[in-house]
Amino acid sequence: MQVISFLGIADYKPTTYWLGDQERNTRFFPTAVAQFVRPARIILCVTPTVQKHANLNNIHAELDALGVDCKDLPIPEGHSEADLWLIFDRITGAVETGETVIFDVTHSFRSLPILAFLAVAYLKAAKQVPVERVLYGAYEARDVISNRSPVFDLTTFVSLLDWLAATNRFIDTGDGHAM
Repeated sequence: MQVISFLGIADYKPTTYWLGDQERNTRFFPTAVAQFVRPARIILCVTPTVQKHANLNNIHAELDALGVDCKDLPIPEGHSEADLWLIFDRITGAVETGETVIFDVTHSFRSLPILAFLAVAYLKAAKQVPVERVLYGAYEARDVISNRSPVFDLTTFVSLLDWLAATNRFIDTGDGHAM
């Protein structure tokens, strides 16, 4: 199982992310995900700007300390529709058919969460990829006093796509059976 995650150049602040009974104090949510789910690998989507930023070295140091394999996936800055298609292609191309994946959209920027959501839908349909979870470390929803930030599991929203597809199939054909 691998995690697809993102990194930006923001001045991420330390917080204690919590998911269920697990906690991790870090600036970088992908580090918390690595501790929570113990993936075989983290694919970190990074733009050219991020590749030159200290955040990349810092997150690699944290992931190395946890013994997690991290592979950088270069993506363009996203300044055009062509860039967005290339980002989509790079993300979906990083996952093999049938490979289980978790998406972390916490440090994604601008339209990247939407592209990640569409990549989830595409991977499920076209590559039969089990999407185990879609996670968001909600720093802005933290308890300021304890500096604890919840992790939102957005996976159930992905299941809405399955429900919508089934509803459309039923409306179009009258067939309510799974395909």
